[in-house]
Amino acid sequence: MFKKGIVSIVIITLLLSSMIIFAEEDSWLETQETEDVFVDVNQGEWYYEAVMTMNKYGIISGYPEDNTFRPDNSVSREEFATMMVNALQLETVITKSSFTDVADGYWASKYIETAKSYLTGFVKNGEYTFKPKSVAVREDMAVALVRALDKPVTEADLVVLNEYEDADDINDNLKNYVASAIANHLMSGIEVDGKKYIKPLDTLTRAQAAALLLSVVKEEKIVFDDGTKVVLNDSDLQLDVVEVEGGLKLSWDYQSSKEASGFKVVASKLDSTPAYPDNGNAKYVQGNSTVVYNNDTYSNGDLSVFTAGESYYFSITALVGEEYVTSNVVKATMPAAISVEGKVPVVKVSQVGSGIVVEWNPIDTTGLQGYKVVASKSDKTPVYPENGYATWITNLNTHSYYIEPGTIYKGGDLDGKFKAGETYHISVTAVYNSGKIAGNTVTYIMPGEPAAEVTTQERTPVVEAVVIDGRLVVEWGEISTSGLQGYKIVASKSNPNPVYSQDGYAFWITDLSVHRKEIYPGTSYNGGDLGGSYKSGEKYYVSVTAVYSDGKIPGNAIYITMP
Repeated sequence: MFKKGIVSIVIITLLLSSMIIFAEEDSWLETQETEDVFVDVNQGEWYYEAVMTMNKYGIISGYPEDNTFRPDNSVSREEFATMMVNALQLETVITKSSFTDVADGYWASKYIETAKSYLTGFVKNGEYTFKPKSVAVREDMAVALVRALDKPVTEADLVVLNEYEDADDINDNLKNYVASAIANHLMSGIEVDGKKYIKPLDTLTRAQAAALLLSVVKEEKIVFDDGTKVVLNDSDLQLDVVEVEGGLKLSWDYQSSKEASGFKVVASKLDSTPAYPDNGNAKYVQGNSTVVYNNDTYSNGDLSVFTAGESYYFSITALVGEEYVTSNVVKATMPAAISVEGKVPVVKVSQVGSGIVVEWNPIDTTGLQGYKVVASKSDKTPVYPENGYATWITNLNTHSYYIEPGTIYKGGDLDGKFKAGETYHISVTAVYNSGKIAGNTVTYIMPGEPAAEVTTQERTPVVEAVVIDGRLVVEWGEISTSGLQGYKIVASKSNPNPVYSQDGYAFWITDLSVHRKEIYPGTSYNGGDLGGSYKSGEKYYVSVTAVYSDGKIPGNAIYITMP
């Protein structure tokens, strides 16, 4: 297949933010001109090739008023969406905005809607937002890498996160993607004093974005001029399609002296000779088989979702260097969704000691991968993955799970764990190869007395800042540590009330006994409007944000001059 070692080194080095190297023989892109385009991008810089290439093809442009690229500037989420669309050559869609904070006619709406399957969004009280002006961060990059390169996202990968001290900083809904990026050697961290950190919330710079997108483009073998579609004999790329429960299994055999970097699964309702890119694609696969299920989505073709009872023309397009190699065509009808007969968990809940036991009946295990125990405080019909999960059980002979106050919960509306005295709607989702089936819901109160409420005042840092001997000293008083994960030292030149993560941060302090930090001119700063570091003579609004498991609480701000 493609040169995995080279690409992995490229991406890992990029995300370490130190340097980037592309193998010379991987020269599928036209050699770049050596002429300097931007006054602040020199040939010796690690991001030079990426910036030149992305600028040449109109993916990331510079600032014509002063002929700069500003490689250290942060990238907003709407900018990153636009870059993804341009880099992957996606056909933009003009449709009603999916997000309440992005107007239908807004300039970036079409890019956000087109690229949203590669990006992250936000949901609260049933409303979806994109936060287009917020900065893109490393965990966003993990999602983009994994989805753009169609890497698997499995629960088994989560174990790799145990190696990182700051794994808890990763958004619960994105942990699987970060774990997959690490497991597939797309993303790595840094080591400090013998401890590893993944830095999920570090800001994405324009230089890093250019290098990231170039690595994806190289991996996918996307070309920036008209690609040539090549049709080989059936014996060179042969497709076979068979029906499985809830979907169609596509298997193919590729026989050629030319190496393929991957395969696009292509379908059409009307075109009897579908091929990528003319007819879009369902997914990008690096193996030689995949299953397309009823209700799976489709991009940039004459269908948007596979529907039971509909017939489709299927083919496979192999990505071979700068060429597209297309298989034979097989017409097949999408079967009905997975049958639920004998596969629905029957759930019951009972108290045992200081906790509860969730039990369910044995069910049909044909194609069964395991069980997700799910719960919600507000949703009366919780189901995985929409409502998160408490545990993932792969031993199919196990039909019970014990929960007590303090048991960890991933995702959903439980604020990270079960709590005594709280009422929960509890269920079990059976995860099959061809879909997910939720059991009945039982509403139950967790045994024990509810924890005493802690006021916001008790959780708010009281901040002081003074200049001593050429350094800025920031101090804050002790606060309630119940659920406290640590402190972020934040600053801004323009925002009189800086807060993490909107204004970036200088330090992430997880030792809860520490209430003092010294800052010197030149100290690096992540994100925000500081330009990457504190500078002598500049005035800053300085504050501390307390990061709790259920939210973030900023302290007061001090306006002070860096000595």
